[in-house]
Amino acid sequence: MPWQAQVANVAGEVMPDTGLPAYREVRVTVPRQSGKTTLILVVEVDRSLSWGPRQRTLYAAQDRNNSRSKWEEQCDLLAATTLRKAYMVRRQTGLERMVWKATGSTIGITASEWTSGHGQTLDLGMIDEAFAQRDERLVQAFRPAMLTRPS
Repeated sequence: MPWQAQVANVAGEVMPDTGLPAYREVRVTVPRQSGKTTLILVVEVDRSLSWGPRQRTLYAAQDRNNSRSKWEEQCDLLAATTLRKAYMVRRQTGLERMVWKATGSTIGITASEWTSGHGQTLDLGMIDEAFAQRDERLVQAFRPAMLTRPS
């Protein structure tokens, strides 16, 4: 959709002198059922395949159950594409992730509890349905987890 292309083009801008993202944080607000999950998936796949080896992405929604449900939806969307053989899916509870064969990059899920996202090194943290978060704790957990990674 045109709005998705615009968000991807602007939010995905890279600084020409460093090759690093132009924006440290991007927030998108659109109505329900507008294509956010698809856009998030595209950004996650781009990060996994185009930003170098072993990129680590975590996805969070309102709670762990919703994170898992939306992640499953993403798995289903990808399974219907030509990329379906480019990754493996681990569905074991607590270890859910897509692992990209060519790069070793992962897309996993996390809950939105007090300790979620802490102690991990992240390249990209995605928060879907952020309006449902009680406060900024998840953002505050993701920021330092991404701080040591250049992109």
